[in-house]
Amino acid sequence: MKFTCPTSILSENISLAQKAVSIKSPFPVLTGILFVADEQNSTITLTATDLQMSIETSFPAKIINGGSVVLASKFLGDIIKKLPETELMFEYLPNEGKCVIKYGSSELSVATYRSEEFPKNEEVIDGESFYISGEEFSTFIKQVLFATGTDESRPVFTGVLFEIVGPELRLVASDTHRLAFRKTFIKREDTGKNINVIIPSRTLHEAVRIFGTVEEILIKISEGQVEFSGNGIKLTSRLIEGQFPNYQQVIPTAFKSNILVNKKYFLDSLERAALLPRDKDKTPVAKFYLEKENMIITSQSESGSIREELPISLEGEEFTVAFNTRYLIDVLKVLETEEIYLSLTGPLNPGVVKPVNDENYLCLVLPVRPS
Repeated sequence: MKFTCPTSILSENISLAQKAVSIKSPFPVLTGILFVADEQNSTITLTATDLQMSIETSFPAKIINGGSVVLASKFLGDIIKKLPETELMFEYLPNEGKCVIKYGSSELSVATYRSEEFPKNEEVIDGESFYISGEEFSTFIKQVLFATGTDESRPVFTGVLFEIVGPELRLVASDTHRLAFRKTFIKREDTGKNINVIIPSRTLHEAVRIFGTVEEILIKISEGQVEFSGNGIKLTSRLIEGQFPNYQQVIPTAFKSNILVNKKYFLDSLERAALLPRDKDKTPVAKFYLEKENMIITSQSESGSIREELPISLEGEEFTVAFNTRYLIDVLKVLETEEIYLSLTGPLNPGVVKPVNDENYLCLVLPVRPS
């Protein structure tokens, strides 16, 4: 294998692929990136995988000799970033077990593994598929991703539920203390088949990073796998096994109090209150005293106390409720509306945050019992 390409293009594509490299794998080949030089199409394809997720990216290059090899990822990625912008010459020397990279009058070598040892990337062929714009995908995933859990003993809560009924896509995430829900519509051939799968949060973090600015993303879902593709990049991931709980039964449909409040003012107050976490467990808890035209937010610890008043419009009952301020901060940060609704069913029941003029999104947050 022998080819030439610019430093910047190679560096960009290595950075993309490296997100799927296995760092602590017992199999050394998984710590590398597979390079495939396609002489016929004049392209280089890079693939990395940790057996849970794989990333494949391609770019044009001048191919002198085709072939394939796996290169040690960490050193390769680090050294390419340090090289000057020039035309690099890559040459794989199989008899010597190394790849030589020439830049100007200098050169370096990278350790290699045989490409035959690298796992084959299974393409998602059968299954359901749909299109969505990169901008919408990024916005909607961010609006639910913060609510995923981290407890690996309960894997269904570490991902996002993709529920597709006809042209309607519903995204749901929960860590059991809060639940985020987003509904949207997608371009999809109506096969009459509904989809209900859980995609790992790590996969979606990478998908947003990679495809957030792509004009259109193709998403394919099959038995046990999901594939995202666009702009010559492909991300494939295993799905999370298990059944996501019936989220609809925990979302309140009637409320005792509905509060209309300016999002920025509310967020600023919450971030100040969060600076005084409870002394016993360091949880940032604030109390909210509801009045017809004001909401009083208080928080205190051994370090001090804070009391703020926010102008609101309240319909319904006046009472006091306590929330983990971090949960409210997380949802407010992903909403782009000027005002939000905070709807409450009582001091010990879930509260629901909704953006004004958007019935397709909500975030449910459990209150904190007063100490």
